[in-house]
Amino acid sequence: MEAIQDFDGKLSINVSATIQNIEEIKEKSLNILDNSEFLLIDFSDCGQIDLSVVQCILASGKTALALGKRVMVKPDSAGLLLKTMARAGLVNADGKVIVGEKLFDFDKGQ
Repeated sequence: MEAIQDFDGKLSINVSATIQNIEEIKEKSLNILDNSEFLLIDFSDCGQIDLSVVQCILASGKTALALGKRVMVKPDSAGLLLKTMARAGLVNADGKVIVGEKLFDFDKGQ
Protein backbone atom coordinates (compact mmCIF):
# COMPACT_ATOMS: atom_id res chain seq x y z
CA MET A 1 0.00 0.00 0.00
CA GLU A 2 1.29 3.44 -0.88
CA ALA A 3 2.02 5.84 1.95
CA ILE A 4 0.45 8.73 0.05
CA GLN A 5 -2.71 7.73 -1.78
CA ASP A 6 -5.12 9.61 -3.95
CA PHE A 7 -8.61 8.32 -4.59
CA ASP A 8 -11.71 10.11 -5.83
CA GLY A 9 -10.78 13.61 -4.65
CA LYS A 10 -9.07 12.46 -1.45
CA LEU A 11 -5.36 12.55 -0.69
CA SER A 12 -4.56 10.35 2.32
CA ILE A 13 -1.15 10.90 3.86
CA ASN A 14 -0.10 7.90 5.96
CA VAL A 15 3.54 8.90 6.48
CA SER A 16 5.34 11.88 7.91
CA ALA A 17 4.41 14.84 5.73
CA THR A 18 7.69 16.68 5.41
CA ILE A 19 9.99 18.33 2.90
CA GLN A 20 11.26 14.84 1.96
CA ASN A 21 7.97 13.93 0.27
CA ILE A 22 6.52 17.36 -0.53
CA GLU A 23 6.99 16.89 -4.30
CA GLU A 24 4.80 13.77 -4.23
CA ILE A 25 2.17 15.54 -2.11
CA LYS A 26 2.19 18.54 -4.46
CA GLU A 27 2.01 16.41 -7.60
CA LYS A 28 -0.88 14.30 -6.31
CA SER A 29 -2.73 17.39 -5.01
CA LEU A 30 -2.53 19.08 -8.41
CA ASN A 31 -3.57 15.88 -10.18
CA ILE A 32 -6.66 15.59 -7.98
CA LEU A 33 -7.57 19.25 -8.58
CA ASP A 34 -7.26 18.66 -12.33
CA ASN A 35 -9.64 15.68 -12.17
CA SER A 36 -12.06 16.44 -9.34
CA GLU A 37 -14.26 19.28 -8.09
CA PHE A 38 -12.52 19.27 -4.71
CA LEU A 39 -9.41 18.10 -2.89
CA LEU A 40 -9.66 16.55 0.59
CA ILE A 41 -6.25 16.21 2.25
CA ASP A 42 -6.52 13.64 5.03
CA PHE A 43 -3.85 13.86 7.74
CA SER A 44 -5.68 11.58 10.19
CA ASP A 45 -2.94 8.89 10.01
CA CYS A 46 0.00 11.26 9.65
CA GLY A 47 2.84 11.15 12.18
CA GLN A 48 4.69 14.40 11.43
CA ILE A 49 3.80 17.60 9.56
CA ASP A 50 6.23 20.39 8.69
CA LEU A 51 5.81 23.88 7.29
CA SER A 52 6.43 22.79 3.69
CA VAL A 53 3.15 20.87 3.84
CA VAL A 54 1.29 23.89 5.23
CA GLN A 55 2.68 25.91 2.31
CA CYS A 56 1.46 23.18 -0.06
CA ILE A 57 -2.05 23.37 1.47
CA LEU A 58 -2.13 27.14 0.94
CA ALA A 59 -0.80 26.83 -2.63
CA SER A 60 -3.36 24.12 -3.41
CA GLY A 61 -6.05 26.42 -2.02
CA LYS A 62 -4.96 29.22 -4.35
CA THR A 63 -4.99 26.85 -7.32
CA ALA A 64 -8.42 25.52 -6.35
CA LEU A 65 -9.81 29.03 -5.93
CA ALA A 66 -8.57 29.99 -9.41
CA LEU A 67 -10.26 26.87 -10.83
CA GLY A 68 -13.53 27.43 -8.96
CA LYS A 69 -12.89 24.37 -6.79
CA ARG A 70 -12.20 23.90 -3.09
CA VAL A 71 -9.72 22.32 -0.70
CA MET A 72 -10.71 20.66 2.56
CA VAL A 73 -8.30 19.45 5.23
CA LYS A 74 -8.93 16.65 7.71
CA PRO A 75 -6.47 17.28 10.57
CA ASP A 76 -4.71 14.58 12.55
CA SER A 77 -6.10 13.65 15.97
CA ALA A 78 -2.87 14.65 17.75
CA GLY A 79 -3.19 18.24 16.57
CA LEU A 80 0.12 18.25 14.69
CA LEU A 81 -1.30 20.22 11.77
CA LEU A 82 -2.75 22.94 13.99
CA LYS A 83 0.47 23.14 16.02
CA THR A 84 2.50 23.55 12.83
CA MET A 85 0.10 26.19 11.57
CA ALA A 86 0.32 28.01 14.93
CA ARG A 87 4.13 28.06 14.72
CA ALA A 88 3.76 29.73 11.33
CA GLY A 89 1.29 32.30 12.71
CA LEU A 90 -1.61 30.96 10.64
CA VAL A 91 -3.97 30.10 13.50
CA ASN A 92 -4.73 31.83 16.78
CA ALA A 93 -4.66 30.28 20.25
CA ASP A 94 -8.20 28.94 19.75
CA GLY A 95 -7.19 27.09 16.58
CA LYS A 96 -9.06 29.50 14.31
CA VAL A 97 -7.35 29.99 10.97
CA ILE A 98 -6.40 33.66 10.63
CA VAL A 99 -4.45 33.52 7.36
CA GLY A 100 -5.60 31.66 4.28
CA GLU A 101 -9.09 30.97 5.67
CA LYS A 102 -10.64 31.48 2.23
CA LEU A 103 -8.16 29.03 0.67
CA PHE A 104 -9.30 25.89 2.49
CA ASP A 105 -11.83 24.54 4.98
CA PHE A 106 -11.38 22.02 7.75
CA ASP A 107 -13.35 18.88 6.98
CA LYS A 108 -16.27 18.54 9.40
CA GLY A 109 -17.04 14.95 8.33
CA GLN A 110 -15.95 11.70 9.85
